Amino acid sequence: MKRILMIAAVLSTLATFTLARETLEKPMGFHGVYADHGDMDDSAFGGGVQITGYESDRASVELAWSYLMDVRKKGTRRDMDVHIIALTARYQLPFLKVFGPYAGIGAAYHTFDSSSLDDDFGWLICGGLQYNVLDKVVLFGEFRRSTMFSSASSEQFDYQMVRAGLNFWF
Repeated sequence: MKRILMIAAVLSTLATFTLARETLEKPMGFHGVYADHGDMDDSAFGGGVQITGYESDRASVELAWSYLMDVRKKGTRRDMDVHIIALTARYQLPFLKVFGPYAGIGAAYHTFDSSSLDDDFGWLICGGLQYNVLDKVVLFGEFRRSTMFSSASSEQFDYQMVRAGLNFWF
């Protein structure tokens, strides 16, 4: 129940933010994920979706859901699936209109299908590049470093992930 309420709260916050402004562009898209290192024994693959709200040509807020399959935390024997809901504030550096590097910082909520870790919040930093393939299609690649803090068990779960995907303007 805690997961459902958290997901609903994050989605309704972004929907309100996005729909409240008529001039706000709303690109949505999908991404693939590769995660490794940190507190993971093996690498993990997954995917997800995202929606972005632009405040200006450079500043944006992204809500993303990512799913990692068969993650194994160091010291455990069981694979688990991880759902990550991240809200990230990003700033695109002023270079070219077609090609642009960006950096961001945000918060993430992690849910695990395992009893070895409790669902909880964490933080992330990211950097990436985006390329405008067409007028309303953007290809992006991004590196994220994330840490999740478990308030119940005082554990920490660190990992890095690479995302690549497409965004479409509607």
